[in-house]
Amino acid sequence: MDTKFQNSPQKNSSLKWMGLIVDLAVYSYILLFFYTAFSKLITYSAFLKVLSDLPLIGAWHQAIAMLVIFLEVLFGVLLVIPGGRIKGLWMSLGLMMLFTFYLGYHVMLRSKLPCSCGGVISGMTWPQHVAFNVGFILLAVAGIMADRRMKQ
Repeated sequence: MDTKFQNSPQKNSSLKWMGLIVDLAVYSYILLFFYTAFSKLITYSAFLKVLSDLPLIGAWHQAIAMLVIFLEVLFGVLLVIPGGRIKGLWMSLGLMMLFTFYLGYHVMLRSKLPCSCGGVISGMTWPQHVAFNVGFILLAVAGIMADRRMKQ
């Protein structure tokens, strides 16, 4: 009887939805990380300049610039590899939370803060940027939770 329930249409439909949530989270992060990493590479000198002006980062701006770009590309690649998707989603969640906490720190300390995110994202207002980041955090959490439900 248990086998029939596992193969029921409701169970299959639920698994499809969970799979779609995981895919949405993974592909969104792939797009985000590759877009922002390559945008930062294209405008690397401007990216370095912005980082050099930020408190806490200033003296370390060159190392942090390379680290951020490296991590965005690494996590993007990890998300592309089928066996690395969930590990990549966890790492992406951690990086996005770090970005969001750092952004929140700066928003609380300074009224005029340059953005080093790259591309159209750098054109957002600070409230939009925080909302964007929180949206991606929630998307990663939803993807991770959906993956866990699929495995149960």
